[in-house]
Amino acid sequence: MRQVLFLVILVIGCFPAIQNAPVLNPNSPGDFELGMTIEAFKHRNTGLEIYRAVVDTVIYTRWEIPGNEEGHKIGYLFFNGKLYEVKRLMK
Repeated sequence: MRQVLFLVILVIGCFPAIQNAPVLNPNSPGDFELGMTIEAFKHRNTGLEIYRAVVDTVIYTRWEIPGNEEGHKIGYLFFNGKLYEVKRLMK
């Protein structure tokens, strides 16, 4: 009985984390970790545009529209196939 109760508490406690897990929600905006590969980034994010691609550097952009503020563009810089930097771009 204790084991069943423990499993129920464990599952219920992990439920919010499972709902917010990036792998389970590929359409969420701005879902990234520094150092992730381009393939993993594109799988977890939508609405991306290639801003610039030169040799081993690729910059993807996307419009982010938070709450009541005006939208702004976010730049995702990949160097050697891995996410190196994320910045808000100037209008």
